Amino acid sequence: MNNVLVYDPTAKDSQSKVRGIGRYMQILRETFPKWYFSPNLQLPISNLPFEKPQGKQSPTTFINPFFNFLSPPLFIRRKFPKQIAVIHDLIPLKYPEHFPIGLKGNISVLLNKIALLSYDVVITDSVQSKQDLVAILHIPEKKVKVIYPCLPAIFNQNCHPEFISGSENKIPKQTFIEKILNQVQNDSQKVRDYLLYVGDATWNKNLVNLAKAIKLQELPCVFVGKVFSKVNKLENKASAVDDFFRLGRPEGREPTGEKKLSTSVLNNPWNEDLNEFMSLAKDDKRFIFPGFITDEELIQLYQNSLCNVLVSRDEGFGFSYLEASNQQCPSILSDIPVFREISNNKALFVDPKSPRSIVSAIQSFQNNNVLRNSLIKQSYERSTIFSQQSLKDQFLSIISSLNTEF
Repeated sequence: MNNVLVYDPTAKDSQSKVRGIGRYMQILRETFPKWYFSPNLQLPISNLPFEKPQGKQSPTTFINPFFNFLSPPLFIRRKFPKQIAVIHDLIPLKYPEHFPIGLKGNISVLLNKIALLSYDVVITDSVQSKQDLVAILHIPEKKVKVIYPCLPAIFNQNCHPEFISGSENKIPKQTFIEKILNQVQNDSQKVRDYLLYVGDATWNKNLVNLAKAIKLQELPCVFVGKVFSKVNKLENKASAVDDFFRLGRPEGREPTGEKKLSTSVLNNPWNEDLNEFMSLAKDDKRFIFPGFITDEELIQLYQNSLCNVLVSRDEGFGFSYLEASNQQCPSILSDIPVFREISNNKALFVDPKSPRSIVSAIQSFQNNNVLRNSLIKQSYERSTIFSQQSLKDQFLSIISSLNTEF
């Protein structure tokens, strides 16, 4: 069962370790320390560092943990005896009008559909994503398995109540939180509560309506995510948009060398919501961008936030709900099927099209501690079902069944 090769795209890109696929890779590495993780698929199977009992090679299982339709496939024909693809969601294919991919993107999609035929099993993060895979890609339902992600180990460790660890020194917890809130408070008004958004800035995240909601009330919102990491001040808008373009570009590749921001980048359809969001947030102190933060600092943000806000138009899972719930931070979620599934209704739900609906939910948490405390307890209990052991058992069960057929 140790003879498993996992393609690791983060090994060559340190920035991708921060969120998204990096988080999923972190979970797999912690859960399966004996698996082989590598960005190099050029080695022949016989040269891979696997055990070979009694003079013969063990069955080899390959896992692609980020099967990306918008990037050229890793290979077209079968390369390993058993192959598993992990497809987290199909958002760009589901909403092509908001994610135009161009000629290269369409060619990649076609090639990936062919490549997917050589995979024995497709794993996805939710029942809702499975339904999309079956409906959009016409994959046989029995070929698609749902395995809910879990949290990395650090979220299950008890943080010291007074300190969080920085890159070099231990920083008093309150110093970190107060440093962030100092951006919005003044001598006459000390800000204690804040909202928290963790994620990226693609169209499905619905950040424009979230921004409109923030401007209808007084609480600040802290935005955490790679796309926001360079936006400590909104004067740096061009850099932020350029960073987002590199993350969301249809080819799915990093550009070589330095790339200056161009009009075509600013006008790229993938950036329309980000541009409008930045325009709404400009010069408004209620929008806080702390830059890059560690996992320890993220945990402290969850622990001290009034609530986590995730009002997406669509998602494959909704990772910040799980992180927040684990740290006893209640969530405001858009009323969409995947969030009903993941949360099991343990959240406040809003109409994602209505900023006033979002404001109403925020005010409910502000004015009703009984409701807030109840949802904290319920969502924490819900988060416990997304366990590392469950993920491990399901992965091993699938691999075992494949190797039995081998």
